This record gives sequence, structure tokens and C-alpha cells, in this order.
Amino acid sequence: IVNTAEYCSDIITGLANNISNKLDDSFSSKVDMDSEQGYFMKVLTSAINYMTQIVDRRIDPHFQQITKANWQPNAISGDYSEYVHFLSDILIKLVLNIKPILSESYFVFYLNKQVQALAGRLT
Repeated sequence: IVNTAEYCSDIITGLANNISNKLDDSFSSKVDMDSEQGYFMKVLTSAINYMTQIVDRRIDPHFQQITKANWQPNAISGDYSEYVHFLSDILIKLVLNIKPILSESYFVFYLNKQVQALAGRLT
């Protein structure tokens, strides 16, 4: 869905330019497909938000374990946490599955959204 919406958004821009170029100057300035392009961008954003929700649902049980753990008797020293290690393994696997299906710019957009979602859960 993301790639299709991105493609349609790009095509809309080119289509508007082609139409404008074929019209007289008095009409070419009236060609406006911004709302159509905006529609595809909304679809793209919704799809990326949905992908973020899927990852969030996959890691939710593990976050539940973290919040239910009794941390008082576990005075662990050092920087290693089994919970963090397990969550990072899941996230890496999921993100590596998502990366090949998105263009680079939208993959970065997705990662930013995912980080925001995770940060929201940790605060």
C-alpha cells in the first residue's frame, strides 16, 4: 500500500505538469491536483501508522512482562537486561522484514514513527 500510494502521488505530480504544459497559459495555472496528491499521502501515512501498530502489538506481551516483574529483588548491576535483549531481537527481526518493502525515505519515516511509539510506551 505504501509503495502504491507513493507511486500514485508521484504520478499525480507528473500528470498535473503534463496537463499544464498542454494548456494555454490562462488555463494551465488552474490545474491543481494538490488535494489528490494529499489523499495518497494520507493513505501512505495511514499504512505506515498501521505497520507501527502491528509491531506494537507483537511486542506488547513482552512489555506486559516487564511491567509485571518485581524489580526490587533483582538488583542487577551492569548494562545487560534480558528483557531489553529479547525486545531488541524482536524489533530487529520485524524491522528487517519491513525494510525491503519501503523506499529509503519512507523507511526512515517509518523508523521515526516506530521510535515515537516505543518512546511513548516507555514514559
